[in-house]
Amino acid sequence: MGFTDGDARRTMLAKQISHIVTEQNRHETAEDLLRRFDPPATFTADSGEELNRGEEDDGR
Repeated sequence: MGFTDGDARRTMLAKQISHIVTEQNRHETAEDLLRRFDPPATFTADSGEELNRGEEDDGR
């Protein structure tokens, strides 16, 4: 359909299709669809930089 990664329509469509697939008792397939087209968000520190392993976020 041509939706980009950040397009909210992609997420909505993936959830709708996943719901329909779940109703057909294909839970694993539904989870795969969500993982592929609606991956979890990645979090970064407030400064926009990812924390290095072993560093603590001191709030600066």
